[in-house]
Amino acid sequence: MRNRDVQLNFRLSQAEADKLNGFARRSLLKRESYLRQLLRGYVHMERPPMEFWDMKREIFAICNNLSQIANVTHFYNLPNKERYSDVEKRISRSTLTISEADLPIKCKEILPPERKVKTSRKGGG
Repeated sequence: MRNRDVQLNFRLSQAEADKLNGFARRSLLKRESYLRQLLRGYVHMERPPMEFWDMKREIFAICNNLSQIANVTHFYNLPNKERYSDVEKRISRSTLTISEADLPIKCKEILPPERKVKTSRKGGG
């Protein structure tokens, strides 16, 4: 059972209400849920544009091709195999950074996590 006993009533201007409604609509939440998430220290992120997904797909394809080239250079012991490997590793790190930019999590934490207080045990022996 939910324990929400406190009711808050406050007034907003029309511009503020429109802004709040827009933020809630883009996060696919109700206004009340959106405000509760803000109180918990989360701000919801908007979905990236479609061009982002096309660019991400293209970069992953380039990384895959470069990885295959690096594997062939190692297999046949061709010159510059270390260079291909280095470039492939750099692009792999970049693709991971791009992937982290769009995690499946809808919201991003904006407040630092609470510190856990260690409780000391009393020695009994």
